[in-house]
Amino acid sequence: MKVSASVCPPSTSNETLCDIINQKLSKVETTENLMKKLLFLFSILSIFNVCNGQGKEHKTYHKNGQVKEHYFLDKNGELTGEAKVYFDNAQLSTLSKYDTKKNEERKWYWKNGKLRGGVSFNENKKMTGEWKEYHENGQLAEIGTYENGEKTGLWKVYFENGQLSAVGKYKDGYHVGEWKLYQENGKSRGNWLYDEDGFKTGEWKEYYDNEQLESIGKYNRGAKIEEWKYYYENGKLEHFELYNQYQKYDGEWKFYNEQGNLIKTENYTNGKESGNWKFYDDKGNLVKTEKY
Repeated sequence: MKVSASVCPPSTSNETLCDIINQKLSKVETTENLMKKLLFLFSILSIFNVCNGQGKEHKTYHKNGQVKEHYFLDKNGELTGEAKVYFDNAQLSTLSKYDTKKNEERKWYWKNGKLRGGVSFNENKKMTGEWKEYHENGQLAEIGTYENGEKTGLWKVYFENGQLSAVGKYKDGYHVGEWKLYQENGKSRGNWLYDEDGFKTGEWKEYYDNEQLESIGKYNRGAKIEEWKYYYENGKLEHFELYNQYQKYDGEWKFYNEQGNLIKTENYTNGKESGNWKFYDDKGNLVKTEKY
C-alpha cells in the first residue's frame, strides 16, 4: 500500500506539522498488515483538520444512511468553519458559517432546494442585521431588521402571490405605531395601532374579504375600552360589547343572528355577570331568563 499524495493542502498555515505527517506516511512499509495501515491512516485523518484550520470533524446520519449533520468543533468545543444540516434526501437544510469571533451567518433552505431565509448572529448568539424569509415558491415572505436579537424598524410581510400582507414598525421587539394589513387580493384587512410601549391603542378595524366591516372598537394600553361592535359578513350586527373605565365587562351586551333578530342579552357590572340574562329563539321570541 503506497501513499504518495500529501494529506495537507498547499495553502495550510501549519507546514511543519503537515510535513511531519507526510513523512510518516511515506515510511509505512508495504509489508505491514492492511488493518494496521488503515488504523494509522484514520489517526492521520483526525489530525488533518488541525492542519486545515477546520477543527475536529463530526458527522451524524439519517436512518437511510444519508448525512444529517456535518460540522467542526475547535479545541474548546465551539463550532467553527462551516456547519451543515441536510434533509434525508441529501438536500441542504441549513448552512452556517462561523468566523474567529464566533459571529455566524446562517441560511435555511426548503426541501426543494430553494432558499428559505437567512440572517446573521453576533458573538452573543443574537440575531442581527437584515432578515429575509421566502415562501417555498421563491417569493419573498418577510423582510426586516434585527438588532441584538430584537426586531426593529420597518417590517413587511407578503403572501405567496407576492401581494403585501402587512407593513409596520418594531421597536425593541414590539409593534409600534400604525400597522396596515391587507388581504391576498390587495384590499384592506384593517389598521392596527400600537403605542410606544407596544400596547394596542386607539381605534382598531378589521374587514372581511368583501371589504365588509368585521369589527370595530378601541384599545387603551392593550385592553378593550368603551363599545366594541362585531358584524356578520352580510353587514348585519352580530353583537356588541361594553367596557367600563377600568377596562372590565360592563352594561348590557346584545347578540343577533344573521337575519338581525335578537337571540341573547347579557348584563355585567364591573366585570361580573349581573341582572337578567335573556335567551331568544331565531324569530326573536323569549324562551328563557337567567338571573345573576
